[in-house]
Amino acid sequence: MGCFYVRHHASLLLVCTYDYAYLIGAEGVGDLVQNAFLRAFDGATTFDHAEACEAVVQKRKARKWLARIAENLLRDRYRGQPEVRLLDDDEDLERLGERQMRVQAKFRCRRATA
Repeated sequence: MGCFYVRHHASLLLVCTYDYAYLIGAEGVGDLVQNAFLRAFDGATTFDHAEACEAVVQKRKARKWLARIAENLLRDRYRGQPEVRLLDDDEDLERLGERQMRVQAKFRCRRATA
């Protein structure tokens, strides 16, 4: 199990930092990664490792599995809190991007007139 942790820790930390640091901060990301590994070790029998595939594919599957565990832990943590909403799809991200662009345009306009 130690090799599994060493092999995937940096990748999961990077993904969780990118996806969730805005919500839970750097310390929260570290806790989330640790809890994801604990959950993965507890549920290791649920990972489909029997499929014969190349090592790189197996590595990708394991990382995706860990990322899904982390996402589920975060969703469980904030379930029932309407003020917290995780961005799920491209449409959500697109709306967020449009909103940020409008805010930046207003800021530039105010700065130019000041």
